[in-house]
Amino acid sequence: MREVLSSADNALVRMVVGDADANKLPKSAVNMAFNAVSELAKSRNTQTRTVDSFRQTANTIADLNKQNREFWSNRKG
Repeated sequence: MREVLSSADNALVRMVVGDADANKLPKSAVNMAFNAVSELAKSRNTQTRTVDSFRQTANTIADLNKQNREFWSNRKG
């Protein structure tokens, strides 16, 4: 596990153990750090995006008004 911690994303490891040397930590601390870093990495890698983040349309108010005007003017009823 010490090898995994030393080769893992340094930012994640620093969030958990700070500047401590993984080779000098007791086994229980290494286990805790490994579990914490793996959970942080898992949550970072599996984040789901909301539907709003996928929207690429940038309709202005004028564009929306034009679309609505065209829609309602062409309706027969």
